[in-house]
Amino acid sequence: MVFGGDIPPRDPEFIFIGDRAYANYVYILEVDSQRWERVQTQGQVPHWRSLHFGATFSSLTTAEHFVIMGGCEEHLEIFHGGRPATMRGYSLNFSTLRWKRGATRRKGSELFVPALRMRFGAQRYGRHLLVYGGHGIEAIPEDEELLVLNATDLEWRKAEVA
Repeated sequence: MVFGGDIPPRDPEFIFIGDRAYANYVYILEVDSQRWERVQTQGQVPHWRSLHFGATFSSLTTAEHFVIMGGCEEHLEIFHGGRPATMRGYSLNFSTLRWKRGATRRKGSELFVPALRMRFGAQRYGRHLLVYGGHGIEAIPEDEELLVLNATDLEWRKAEVA
């Protein structure tokens, strides 16, 4: 499954991502036949983006999900960057093809959302994503150099480094 990225405006697929706010598609590769299919998604669809991170995980209900965060919502030329997108997590349920957006408030209080960033590293660790590095418009705060996203509820916390 692929979500995001940039292609030149002359590419026939560009019409589907030209308006990034309404590009509610993912591309799925059928491995056996080696055929790609563009599939429409629903729900709280994130803006199409580049230089972001995506990973798969299995939720507590055993449903497979695809989680994305960060990156840039602008069209980018190769080797360029733009204004970073939110680090708010988005999760796509593989079975329903419905997106869910992480909350920013819970019971009247604001939840932690890291500084904007793109070109960062991340890896899956169980039902968590470890996120490190990257850059934004401003320097990444030192206490946000290593983050943990709970991929099930899409809530962030700062990692404690010993």
